[in-house]
Amino acid sequence: MMGKYNPFRLLYRKFGLKKIIITVVSVFFILLPSILAILFLIDSNKADDTMSSDALTVVMYSPDGEELYREQGKSESYSESSLVGIFNVMRKNLTAIDKLPTGTDTSVPIAVDMISESGTEKFTYYFSFAEGGSFCEWNDISYKVHAADSERFLASSFAEILYTNSCPPSLITLDGEEIIPNKTSWYYKNTERMYIGATKIPVTEENVTYHITGGISMDFTQQPDACSVQIFDEDTPLFSGSLANAERLTLNSNTPLSVKIFAEWSHVDGCSFYGTVSYDFNVIIHSRAEFSVSSDLIQKNGFTVLKATNIADLSRLSFSSEQLTISPQFTLVGDTAYAVIPYVPSDEDTQVSFTITYGVSSRTFSLTVSNTDAPSGSDIASSAQHFGVDLTNITPDFSSPVFLFGSRISPVDNGFILSQGFGEADGEYYTYKNKYECSDGARISVSAVSGGRVSFVGSSASLGNFAVVDVGLGLSLIYSDFSCVDVSVGELVAVGDSLGKTGTLANNSSGFSLMLVFDGQILNPSILF
Repeated sequence: MMGKYNPFRLLYRKFGLKKIIITVVSVFFILLPSILAILFLIDSNKADDTMSSDALTVVMYSPDGEELYREQGKSESYSESSLVGIFNVMRKNLTAIDKLPTGTDTSVPIAVDMISESGTEKFTYYFSFAEGGSFCEWNDISYKVHAADSERFLASSFAEILYTNSCPPSLITLDGEEIIPNKTSWYYKNTERMYIGATKIPVTEENVTYHITGGISMDFTQQPDACSVQIFDEDTPLFSGSLANAERLTLNSNTPLSVKIFAEWSHVDGCSFYGTVSYDFNVIIHSRAEFSVSSDLIQKNGFTVLKATNIADLSRLSFSSEQLTISPQFTLVGDTAYAVIPYVPSDEDTQVSFTITYGVSSRTFSLTVSNTDAPSGSDIASSAQHFGVDLTNITPDFSSPVFLFGSRISPVDNGFILSQGFGEADGEYYTYKNKYECSDGARISVSAVSGGRVSFVGSSASLGNFAVVDVGLGLSLIYSDFSCVDVSVGELVAVGDSLGKTGTLANNSSGFSLMLVFDGQILNPSILF
């Protein structure tokens, strides 16, 4: 009977054990490089499958936090001229220093986020065009940026924000407002003296309307080589020519005029920029603003009223004063703006000056300070509890029409007697209100002395029942010592409307009290009448 076929037994009989071992070992070493190559390819494929772990995203921001550029790359595949490449190489070459050199923090800061699977690293760079003058802050440590890395960044298009010539010269109105272009084609020269096309110039696709004083008065911060202007009233052409000739036009319009401007800076030898800029916008032309005050005498703890005419945009009104630290609240009625200018007394002041500016219009007022003896602002603040009400909680959210400049009526003309005025001594305290008694002693209705909106109704130990009426411009009237209040919060009242009934004053007479408040400052209510 024959046994099973066994090839290893035949090899053993034919070649012997020694030759078989030598042959197997030889084959193994011959095939080893191929085996290793196969294993390497398998490992590389696995690495490609997990390459996302090496992915890096770089985000660059402007100094005001606007995202300028965002780019994603992989650790072995990015170009050194890419955003990822520039900042990844830069990070590896940073040299730690004790602190940033003096003046570095005044440079334009560039914020950079480097985002990977392990988290986000935040850098702040201070680039300089001076060799070796660029630095960085990272994790509260200061670093010096390698000169070659700084130069690579500054030569790239990503450094556009640092070049002053990467934006066209500005077009500025005589009022100081910059006109935003609609379209630009602009090139600037970088550190390698190569022209780069600008991409971050602020432009608008809207037809913005600008308010201009006097006429089409505007100019470039650097004159173009060529410039053309067209002006239309709706579809009717009004002008076509140069910017200089447009300034000579006499135009008065309460409706928008359409203005189109095309300016070109030529590409010539030695220039650091060239390109074209187009503007398409509307203008409304206004007369110059005029300013006046209600009195050239200002009383201690009193105020004057400022009036400004031909005003279209409150945000362009500017107020400045060395003696007054307040920022007045302007209210616009039509094209006229009003503001209350209060005065907190100072022993040194005999004159109070302030300047009001709107576009090209400006005027300085110098007011004589009254010698009236009245409590100071600090006295009033220290005695706030005497009022029995927290005045900071009665400031309403209210910015509608001014009521104060309608008709007003003094309580004296309405059947009352002024028994005690603002600033007079009342026991151990100053009186911060006017007290009015009924002429016949009877309890009667108290009429609003000025129109306004009821902003607060309450009761306290020192004020009794009271109502607060917002009369506009930041001013509020507090009617107190009522027996009852007849109005509610939010109600509009006109001059003469009943607010409540008189109550009992400290001398047991029938009457009420009146206070005037501006932004927490108590003023003399008699100035209203």
